This record gives sequence, structure tokens and C-alpha cells, in this order.
Amino acid sequence: MTGGKIDCYGTPALTFLWLDPSKSGYKTLIDEVKNGTLSKIDETTFPIDVEAKTCRGFSIAGAKASPNTDVWAPDIFKVGEEKIANVDAVLLVFYYNVKGSVDNVADNIKRIGVLHIKTVDFKLYNNTNAPSSSSIEFDMYWQKHDYDYSKVQVQ
Repeated sequence: MTGGKIDCYGTPALTFLWLDPSKSGYKTLIDEVKNGTLSKIDETTFPIDVEAKTCRGFSIAGAKASPNTDVWAPDIFKVGEEKIANVDAVLLVFYYNVKGSVDNVADNIKRIGVLHIKTVDFKLYNNTNAPSSSSIEFDMYWQKHDYDYSKVQVQ
């Protein structure tokens, strides 16, 4: 389950925030990821402001429960069409604790990750519109330890 209340202990809750490269606020992080210079994900490099509901200055409220929209790959894929494409999209990923991600979003994050989707090979099943044997090339970076809110400096 992603992005909702958790009905069963142990069920992961994730949300995804696409870092739009046309927005200057995201550019530094996108460049760090694409250049392989993202050194660490921790409370210093990704501070969470619980009151403002932001992480590294990015609004957490903009995170989605699923990356299954084309917002991160605009105008690349068409329904019913097989295609291999360089997507080069970067998404900030939030993994929530057992309380889920709907309420108290900013003080509920357990770990932070960054997903760099490089290429997508989208294939259809037996000439139907059903996806099949598709593949994605990506890099994934995860916070090494659980987020420690006591390390966040209050502004």
C-alpha cells in the first residue's frame, strides 16, 4: 500500500515527489543525483520542517501515493504503443513509519530515498493494451538509518 493509512502492521507506506527540472529549487538535488555526487541522505542534508511540512525546503504535501502518472515522463509514452525511452526523471521517496502517511506527514517519515529513473522499455502483451515484460533502469539511494527528528534544528 502506498500513501494511505496502514491496515496491517509491516505494510510499507511510500509517497513520491517528482522533482520537476524546470523548477530551480529542485535543480541542485537533481544535478547531485545525475552526477553521482549525492554524498548522503540524513537529517543535515534533508532537514524536515514539521510545521511547514517540508523536506530540504520541498513541500511534502506535493508527494503522491504512486508514481503511475506521466507527470515525470511528459509526452513520452502513448497508450497502446511500445517504446524504449530515456526518461531521466528524479523522484524523492518517503518511507513512513507504522502510522502511515496521511496524518502528520512531516513527523511520520522513517527514511528518505531518491529514485533516478533512467530508461523505460515499455512492452505490450500479445499486441493488446496490457503491459508485459516491461523494464526500467534506475538508481536508488536510501537513507542509511531511520530519520532522527531530535537532530533537526528548530528555526
